[in-house]
Amino acid sequence: MKYFFIPLFFLFLLIPETSRSYETIKLNDDMINNPVRYIGIYKWGFYVAARVAILHHIEIENKSSVAYKNIKIRVNYYSTTPGSYGMKVGFQDKVLNIVLPPNTREIYLREGLPIGAGSNQLLAKNLEVLSAEVAHDY
Repeated sequence: MKYFFIPLFFLFLLIPETSRSYETIKLNDDMINNPVRYIGIYKWGFYVAARVAILHHIEIENKSSVAYKNIKIRVNYYSTTPGSYGMKVGFQDKVLNIVLPPNTREIYLREGLPIGAGSNQLLAKNLEVLSAEVAHDY
């Protein structure tokens, strides 16, 4: 009887640990499948030089415990002409070839990143994250 009680006691010790690890796996699944929920862009600079649109000093936060890479972003352009001020006129998508470590908030691309053709008559707003890949090798 004494030998039966000891393994049964250890079994009860393992049950809470198993349920916690299941919740952790479930949370990590969400971080892997929905990285957009965990990546936030807070500040960024934009200018046009010789009709080339350039992003710089992008402050990105990774709220997850998973590292991400190849962040795909979209810049929305709005009109500044008097008749249609504020109307969305286009967008550009670009992949940022950076690695976001887990639980960090840093500034990237201080030197600038050309994203395509641009115009001083367009207002760039709403830099949004479209997708990201998990950085398994981080």
